[in-house]
Amino acid sequence: MDENISRLMDMGFDAEVARDALSRTNNQLEDAINVIYPLDGQETLLTAPEGAPPNYEQALVPGTTGATGATGDTGTVGTTSTGATGASLPIGPAVPTAPTTKDQNTTAIDLDDDLKSKIAQYGYQVEHKERSDTADQHSMKSISSTGSYVPMSESPPPYNIYQDVSRTRRTTEIPPVLLPNRQELLEGYMAPMLMILSQITRFRDLILKHQFFNYGYAPRWWQSEPCLANAMVTQEIQRLVAFLTGDSKRAFSSIHNLTEATRKIITEDYETVSEFILFVNKAIMDLFGGADSSLRQPLGELFDTYIDSPMLANEQHSYKSFTIEPSFFSKDIYHIMHALMWEKDFSKIELNKFQKISDILTFAFDSNGETVKGGGFILSNEFYPQIYTDKYDHIVKEKVDKLQELKEESAKVTSEMLRLRSYKGKRVSPLLESTISYLKEMSGEDTELIGSAVEELTSIQAHITEIGEKDANRLEEITQERNSVDIFDVKVDIESAVAAAVAATEAGTEAEAKVEPWILAGIIINERQFCYLSKDTDEWQCFYYELDKTRNYEFETMTFSEIQDQIKTYSGADFENGMTLFYVRKSVFYETSQVKLNAGLEEFIRKDNKQLEKDLSETAGTSETSGTSETSETSETSETSETEI
Repeated sequence: MDENISRLMDMGFDAEVARDALSRTNNQLEDAINVIYPLDGQETLLTAPEGAPPNYEQALVPGTTGATGATGDTGTVGTTSTGATGASLPIGPAVPTAPTTKDQNTTAIDLDDDLKSKIAQYGYQVEHKERSDTADQHSMKSISSTGSYVPMSESPPPYNIYQDVSRTRRTTEIPPVLLPNRQELLEGYMAPMLMILSQITRFRDLILKHQFFNYGYAPRWWQSEPCLANAMVTQEIQRLVAFLTGDSKRAFSSIHNLTEATRKIITEDYETVSEFILFVNKAIMDLFGGADSSLRQPLGELFDTYIDSPMLANEQHSYKSFTIEPSFFSKDIYHIMHALMWEKDFSKIELNKFQKISDILTFAFDSNGETVKGGGFILSNEFYPQIYTDKYDHIVKEKVDKLQELKEESAKVTSEMLRLRSYKGKRVSPLLESTISYLKEMSGEDTELIGSAVEELTSIQAHITEIGEKDANRLEEITQERNSVDIFDVKVDIESAVAAAVAATEAGTEAEAKVEPWILAGIIINERQFCYLSKDTDEWQCFYYELDKTRNYEFETMTFSEIQDQIKTYSGADFENGMTLFYVRKSVFYETSQVKLNAGLEEFIRKDNKQLEKDLSETAGTSETSGTSETSETSETSETSETEI
């Protein structure tokens, strides 16, 4: 708290004001600022100590006082007690009330430009926006049937899951959840990324392998309270992966501490999702590889794909993710990757090859509203990147060559048909018919000669007709052959090629005749919407976050076909945020092993489980006391009523 008080004092706030705001918001810096400076010109409800009257004269902003003393011209600010919510519950963030009405003597607070700039340096954008129609409806008065004005009831405060202790215990129905801090921040992508990657046993085991000297602990770490004064990114990642996959009994956690630690290592501005995804993948490899050199190679096998290309001048260059720009948007992953690897005309098919394929393939679609033309993107639940290797790319090359041969033959046949149909600009068939007809009508000394000419011309006409029919039939066959050659359907071709190679050797087995695919394991739409495949149930587990004023999440399971339909519709009609796809080698995805936590992380989880039980016990005790009190009051009231009667 002392550190956050200092940060607020650096922004220009009085120390006592800062301490009061932080104590009321459980040391949440962002919520404390919202208490001191309400957004959108709205009033703020402060949670007063239990039993204390509302303090209407509390100075909330430097340079202002309560209603009784006036310094400055910003008006007065009223506060209202929200009432006691139970002794064991943490004091939650400030909750905005309905916008003020005209008959209330309250105005919006204006900050000077220097103070606004100072707040912005800490990542909190303070803006005054026009109230929405919905907000205006709350500030209006409704007319009753008698014609008198009846004030509408105040809207309930936004729901905050961090204040709902009843939901903090993990259940078997809902997986553990990581929550981003705010919406529309690239750092928020780390929550779905870690939830998806933690499903991969090999990733989890590598992340949890190294033990640091101290992990610290804070009772409210899952909200935003730091466990260590200067925690490293690797420690915070380990903490969250252990929370997701270990024996933790907690249901959800914020990624606030990881976000704060990550900001210390960000050296450049990332403007697109693909840039930030690449940064996270690279940071995981570099940071954990730096902490423990034995992790470098196995992490490289997970994330590093190497491409052999003359454009790289024989230098090894790894790709930790693939960026899909709008110019390469197409109907499925093969249409896109064929174009990325080999150009759209397949001119680079023998030049660019995958030299080594990572176990995790990440595809980030960057979109600013550009859609996938032709009906949207069709998800593939399996992907065979082997088609881009030297061992199997000949399959596609043979198809490309075959299509080129058919194209050339089609052009040749078409040219022949045109040549037979016309000569020097004249149509041959009508010319022959008219000539034969004319000769048949002629009579005289040369009747025998004319008859011979008619016979010859009739034979030529029949030959031309026969050749034309053959050419037409051949063109139809070529069209059917071309339609049967699908350059983008590679699964059957790869499996057939492997089976043929195995059959050619005496030691070949049925198992060797199979080649494994990469499985679609996760999809991120944005920092608030994502889903991943559960390898235990083969169901898709989908999450949606609310991060504006309400803090909550929704969870549901879906089938692949349902997700496929939704992605197709989204990418074809909107696609505003693009998406990120995670494909994992099938054998790696379905690996299983017992979670192994080092001693430090085990101790952290043990402490947190104990703290959780304490919180739940205190909440239950408070509820029981409250219920007993209410019962006692009811009994006394009943006895009094009977006596009076």
